[in-house]
Amino acid sequence: MIINWPVGVTLIIENEVQNDGQYLIFRIYGNYSFHDTIELIKKIDYTCRDKQIYKVLLDMSRLYNSNITDMDRFYLGEAVAQHWSSDIAVAAILPKRSINGYAETVARNRQARLKVTHTKQLALDWLLAEN
Repeated sequence: MIINWPVGVTLIIENEVQNDGQYLIFRIYGNYSFHDTIELIKKIDYTCRDKQIYKVLLDMSRLYNSNITDMDRFYLGEAVAQHWSSDIAVAAILPKRSINGYAETVARNRQARLKVTHTKQLALDWLLAEN
């Protein structure tokens, strides 16, 4: 399913249930935007609770302009913890050049279950091992 965002929003989201309902996949395409990513965090929260599936593979490997500032990373980590808390486990795949661990650390320090990696296999291994 492709969710069309309002005019001006730069992310395209596809989501589907995988592996007999064990987890959801969100595939994100487009240009990075802080505000759009906050909306994505909320959308994942809503979708997980609606479908009662609490594991997510978040594929952002095709995200463009992913030069994310440290301030954005801090506030994104806080938003992840606020919306997902420890209820939702998310394994995020990002381009290797975009990963520095800051958002993940902020989120995990606030009890969120988040793993950020650059490979699908590492993400799936972590996600499927989560209880």
